[in-house]
Amino acid sequence: MNPVCLTDINKPECQTWMKEVCARCRKLLNRHAGEFTLFDETPAVYKDVLDMTFNDCSKLKHLLQLEVAAIHKREILSNFTWWQKLLLILVYIGIVVLFVLVFRYCRKAYQAGAQQFDEESAKPPTPPTEKAQPPRQKSEKRKKSLKSWLHYRCRPIFVHNEAALRRQQAKYKEVEANREEHTQKNIDKWTKAREKVERKRQFQRDTIKMMEQQKKQERR
Repeated sequence: MNPVCLTDINKPECQTWMKEVCARCRKLLNRHAGEFTLFDETPAVYKDVLDMTFNDCSKLKHLLQLEVAAIHKREILSNFTWWQKLLLILVYIGIVVLFVLVFRYCRKAYQAGAQQFDEESAKPPTPPTEKAQPPRQKSEKRKKSLKSWLHYRCRPIFVHNEAALRRQQAKYKEVEANREEHTQKNIDKWTKAREKVERKRQFQRDTIKMMEQQKKQERR
């Protein structure tokens, strides 16, 4: 950098030198455009304009870019007033409080659903009936328990209020009642079909037995 420009950049000598440097560096940079050069962080040495090289122009260009970036950064910070900073802090605090409230609400709904499921599970089971049970009844009961567990564990998180939770529970109980009724009808149907098959087999056995007895009597 020219020592004259370090003292006062508005002097005529500095302005003339800067014009000559700009013209010189413009030619050098255009001539060596696209060439790969290793950047040297050492400060540019003051030289005559005609003695300046491509590396000197690159150093000077980098120095000017740093000065412009520093000035722009100071302008941004100066334009950011105190009330804007305070408003930004309040917005951040509001976001954090909102996340905390949502987390507490989800946790409360989850605990309510878990408690309801525990109460349902604590009820004594109904005594089994004497009617024949269909095959794979045990596996179906296990699947049903897993489904109800997932329902009570996950569903309350997405329910928005207690009324909606009660509606969901009532709907679930209604669906379970309809399913049990349908299962009972199927059990009755299977039982009747099995009894009918057993009666038919017994009739065939009795018929065969009677025919054998008649043949024995005829032989005598």
